Amino acid sequence: MSGIIAGNSRSEQQLFELLKTIPDENILCFLSTESGDETLSGLPVLPYEEGILLYRSGKVDHFYITPGEKLKADATAYTFLRLGVAESDIWYVSQDYDITPFFERRELSYLEYQVADNCNMNCSSCSHYSNLIKGNVLSDYESTRNGFLKLKKYVDNICLIRVLGGEPLLNPDLDKYIAMNREIFPYSRIEIVTNGILVRSMPDHLIRSIKDNGIVMNISFYPAMKEKMAEVTAHLDSLNIPYFVSPMINEFCKVTDPSGSQNSADSFKKCTWRYCTMLRDDRLGLCAFSFLTKYFNEYYKEFHLPESGSFSLNDPDLTSEKIMRRLNTPIEFCSYCKQPGDPCEWKHGPAGSGIPRDIIIDQP
Repeated sequence: MSGIIAGNSRSEQQLFELLKTIPDENILCFLSTESGDETLSGLPVLPYEEGILLYRSGKVDHFYITPGEKLKADATAYTFLRLGVAESDIWYVSQDYDITPFFERRELSYLEYQVADNCNMNCSSCSHYSNLIKGNVLSDYESTRNGFLKLKKYVDNICLIRVLGGEPLLNPDLDKYIAMNREIFPYSRIEIVTNGILVRSMPDHLIRSIKDNGIVMNISFYPAMKEKMAEVTAHLDSLNIPYFVSPMINEFCKVTDPSGSQNSADSFKKCTWRYCTMLRDDRLGLCAFSFLTKYFNEYYKEFHLPESGSFSLNDPDLTSEKIMRRLNTPIEFCSYCKQPGDPCEWKHGPAGSGIPRDIIIDQP
């Protein structure tokens, strides 16, 4: 048996050391999308295209996919399937090195959920439509906890959990949410994605929970925070809270097409958010649009976007495999989503306001 390991990060190197101990398993190479080392652990590092050619020639039987440092397992598998690799020849290796057929795995690479739908930045082209919301719209803790417990029946681990908004620091119970995440999924990396405005005013109980539960602050750097970001990071340094700051976000992308004229399969293939799985109460969705289009519909009465795209974790026929397949299938909204989107300059405004040309494609 001859295999290829997709990726060339540290986790793939560790996988290679494990596979060397399996009789009759012969690993030919690693695959990489980036130029760099030509060899790794004594094996060649090849472009993905060459790996596919080896498979088509019969020199390779199967591929191994790990979550990897960039959490691209789903995207990699989708690419392999699209290029003709048989589903039975794609194997997933979890963070604890459990090897299973890709769609039978019990590990999600990524999950996000919102604890506040509204925001205090109100970016004019917000892809979550947070700028269209007036007032506080906060999640319900017990409903969210119940959703995570139900998900745990089908998923043993989530590599990365991101707590989002809107602005998550607007939720006064955020400390309870992150403690709950750590309790139910103890091995996940957990990040709070924030614009940084409220970081310096975080209450003591939230700071304790962040530190006790090993949370990382993921700061989206918008131009409005240019003069204040140094103070934000200095405050986190003083608290010994780990964080990272994105590059300055000067540009957004508009994707919303109320006409529904986009090719759904093509949009799904090109989408940068197609594996941004979202949990909301006891429902799971392919992305945020599975849940948040209602805010667009409430604000723009003359347009209507589908409010479908999620499925219930209460379905008695649900299995781990069905979840993985649903999350690799386009939803109705894909026909209303232009990918790649139209770039537009970042700006922000008052809460509960939106100009069509800032959110909808092809608007004058």
